[in-house]
Amino acid sequence: LGLVIAVVLVWKLLGPSCFLGIVAVLIAQVLNAFVTRVLLRKERVRRLATDARLQVSSQFVEALRHLRWYGWQNHWLRQVMDARQSELNLRIITMLWGIVIRFINTFASGLFPVVALYAYTLLAGNPLRIDIIFPALQLFTMLETRLRDIPSLITVLINASIAMER
Repeated sequence: LGLVIAVVLVWKLLGPSCFLGIVAVLIAQVLNAFVTRVLLRKERVRRLATDARLQVSSQFVEALRHLRWYGWQNHWLRQVMDARQSELNLRIITMLWGIVIRFINTFASGLFPVVALYAYTLLAGNPLRIDIIFPALQLFTMLETRLRDIPSLITVLINASIAMER
């Protein structure tokens, strides 16, 4: 809602010349939707790896006494460590996709003012006056704050959807 309000206020302030900035933000959000789908798939795989690791670890702890009697603890410990390494690798991959989402949003929030002010001054031929630039900068800051909140919202929604599926 804050994102929509900020865009509407920038539109009222700069007029149709902020359309290019809005297009840049929309392209970034479409790109984010694609990355979020990939992240959702990777997060599901990571959760399955976490479940597998917890199951192997629990079995190892429960059977530790019997494993020591027969000298099989190293074999089971290797299974636990392999499951742990698999989970860590998947966790790194999901973290990298999260970083991509944050980068896209940061880039879009920085690109919006540049493109909007470029269109306002050079394409539309309007002078950049003080009564325009200072409110516009404040609105761009408000917009950037809202765009910065989107990755955490995406992460919460992904975790909630996966939890509901489980």
